[in-house]
Amino acid sequence: MEWLGDNLWTCRCGRDFTRIPAKSIAHADLVGTQVVYGMLDQPSFKAEVQELRVILPFADLDVGQGLDLLHSLAMTRPALAHWSVPGDEADENVHLALNEALEACRRWPTGMEAFLASAAQRFNDPVRIWVRALPSGVGEQVKSDLLECLATPENEQPKEAQTVSIKEAAPILGIPVARLQRAHNVCTFLSGKRMRGMTRAPLLRSLVFKLLSSTERLLTKLEASEILGVPPMTFEAIVQAGLVLDVTGKAPSSGTLYDSAEVHRFLDEVLERLIVNPALDRGQEVRLGSSTTQPALHGRRCIPVLRGILDGRLRCARVDEQAIGLHRIVLNAIETSRFIASES
Repeated sequence: MEWLGDNLWTCRCGRDFTRIPAKSIAHADLVGTQVVYGMLDQPSFKAEVQELRVILPFADLDVGQGLDLLHSLAMTRPALAHWSVPGDEADENVHLALNEALEACRRWPTGMEAFLASAAQRFNDPVRIWVRALPSGVGEQVKSDLLECLATPENEQPKEAQTVSIKEAAPILGIPVARLQRAHNVCTFLSGKRMRGMTRAPLLRSLVFKLLSSTERLLTKLEASEILGVPPMTFEAIVQAGLVLDVTGKAPSSGTLYDSAEVHRFLDEVLERLIVNPALDRGQEVRLGSSTTQPALHGRRCIPVLRGILDGRLRCARVDEQAIGLHRIVLNAIETSRFIASES
């Protein structure tokens, strides 16, 4: 069990431990679980651990390494290895998977080959990672036996890794590594939300290429602001209002990237809905989202103006075709202030 921060009742995937229903488990299904408790020095299960001292993988490893081995073996099971979406239920009994892993160790090394053959084989599977992490000189026979079971036949090409690091994903997406590292929401999205709150989790290759094929170009908040012709504060208000979505299809306030097609879609939608009222082309005029104009048209206060234009309830004085983005919209200051006052 792993939890997020100091909230001990919430899993890193977002589930509330206190709301997970308790299920009865048959005593015969708890052999592996009891062994794990014994390895963790639970007095009631010491006897279950004694017989492990003579089994090769555990006789050649310390307690922590033995626990890591059991965990790695259990996590090679297909249902558990892909248990990635918050709220999903594993369709495999974790206790039974642990039992099978323990039984494979009891029949070392012949049982291990059959166990791994039925597992989710991939280049970066948990067992390979565990083998590579063992210090030199520790469990050499264990490592040798496992690597032989995991060996890829000469006539087969190794499968492409299912995950990529952030450093590998950034060039694929055509953006600097530092920019992707700062885009926390995008990293969580591309990791399949398996590592909620951990921005350096491995990213799913399939999601990286899916994003690549669905976007014209990824933009930061500053770049998107320049396209819309508004200050970053105004763009952030537009995002918070849900008028422009990030690449994950949400409207977060920061730490994300935007599809250039989504930004242009919003800009075109606003400009297409413009209705010019020549009678308003008098008096003080202002541009939407400009920090030099009245506060009513800057930052969060620009949202009712944009919604009014999109809904056809607010007209503008004229359109400046030479201006950039939303700055093309020239509004009558008095009429617009009245409109905002009526909205509030």
